[in-house]
Amino acid sequence: MDSHISMERETLVTEIIYSPYESAQIISISKEEALKIKGVHSVITAEDIPGENNILGQYGNCRLFAEEQVEYKGQILAVILAENSDIAKNAVSFVCVEYKPLPPVRDIEEAVNFNSSHESLKEYESTSETVNSDKLNYVKTTQIIPDYNLEKVQFTVIAEPNDEGGISINKNNFDLVIYRSSLNILLSLESDKIFFNPSDDQPSPTPFDLIDLSICGIASLCALISKKKVSVSSYCSKNGAKRLGHGGVELVSTIGYGADGKIGSVKSRMKLDSGSQSGMSGLLWLGFCNVIKQLNHCSNFDLLCDRCKTNEVPNGSNTYDGAWLGLLVLEETFHQIALESSKTLSEVRSNNLDVDDSLEKLEPIYKEKKELIKEANNSDKNIKKGINLIYLTTNCGLSSKGEGENVCGAALTEVELDMRKKSIRLVYCNIIQHVDRSSSKNQQRAFAVTSFISGLKKINVFDEGNSENLLKKGPFTQIFPDELYCRTIPRNDCSLMIPYCLSLSAYFAIYDAMSEFDREFSYHELTHFSMFMEERV
Repeated sequence: MDSHISMERETLVTEIIYSPYESAQIISISKEEALKIKGVHSVITAEDIPGENNILGQYGNCRLFAEEQVEYKGQILAVILAENSDIAKNAVSFVCVEYKPLPPVRDIEEAVNFNSSHESLKEYESTSETVNSDKLNYVKTTQIIPDYNLEKVQFTVIAEPNDEGGISINKNNFDLVIYRSSLNILLSLESDKIFFNPSDDQPSPTPFDLIDLSICGIASLCALISKKKVSVSSYCSKNGAKRLGHGGVELVSTIGYGADGKIGSVKSRMKLDSGSQSGMSGLLWLGFCNVIKQLNHCSNFDLLCDRCKTNEVPNGSNTYDGAWLGLLVLEETFHQIALESSKTLSEVRSNNLDVDDSLEKLEPIYKEKKELIKEANNSDKNIKKGINLIYLTTNCGLSSKGEGENVCGAALTEVELDMRKKSIRLVYCNIIQHVDRSSSKNQQRAFAVTSFISGLKKINVFDEGNSENLLKKGPFTQIFPDELYCRTIPRNDCSLMIPYCLSLSAYFAIYDAMSEFDREFSYHELTHFSMFMEERV
């Protein structure tokens, strides 16, 4: 059985027509004039899909093509399939689309005002051992996270029919299960007729995202319809469809804890910009809940996610994005409890989480550096250092039953803020990770994190009083070093959680350094700071 792509076969190319509107009714799409052009093979729209118009398969909802209504700027309306690029580009102007523009819903605030939402997600659990609320002290955390997008390398997907009546695709990715599920539903093909052939010309494996899935779906659909080999290049943000991660998040949590520092209740209210369809927002919520419910003394969980429906790209998040939010809430909470009680941050964390030896290995380094930092901070009023040790434990699988990857570990980061040079210097970082997989129990893993800017970009945290000063481009969106060398055991394996954990550690270290100055200054001031690191720390 030969399922490999034949390079001898004639290759058709595509030109994609995108919506210029955020929201509009589609009156008609006329393809007749374009089809008259010599060299145009076909003009494909939603009506040509043999299966369901959904590229997320069993993992969520996201239409590949607009149907009766345009739902976001840059949504795909049609694909021109032609013999070469010049013909395809020329044919675009001959496809006539008639619209009736509609008022868009652009963000969470507008979605709330217009009562525009997808189905809410809830997690509620209360036991008979619930602590009397009168005996609890409460802390409140508020996180406002802007829309998060990753930089994307342009790539090309080639697909063609194979001898088994299916499709062969040159695609490199370690989440091919999701791609197979996507094409299974989109093309109405059995999974055993969908083949992925890795290519040396493709970029290194990356996590799946909506643009990847869209391009893969278009290439496969065009190949199936034309019965020819088809090449499709990825579209970029110029078309308006930017979201490769999650939409904006507003998250308010009220946490109750006893005199012993143990958390007894958690109430969280999340507003999530899920986009025009629910997308994969359910996975983000699952990751968040999995982390929050790791609290080992909490007997009362009241968790709610309002998935706001906007005219944005559907949510392309995953459980790791949600887990990162959960870690942020926990660490903010632990810091507040430590400040308001006589307990250390390490004691608060250990009282509420089942920690492993990764924390113990980094704790001595943390304590030693903490003492040195105290001395350094007394010597110069314009230069202050901060340090933070973060512990994580979470299940990042696709199931609330704990199926998937169990990750635990610790990250330690030291930074220096220089008010005269307006700089944030990364002085030291270290990370230890344990991964528990069914095929590899309790293996200690760590890796040198490269370009963890993806995690740092996600951090914009404000208290309620400063929420109106939400930055479009904050200090954590500035250019960070391409490589980060960690003093750790040799590289073995990686987890997407590690950049997030290390990013949180860096964030709280910066927060720690800020608190050492005689005056208060805002995160807005940090937008003018440069960020750099010591060479090979």
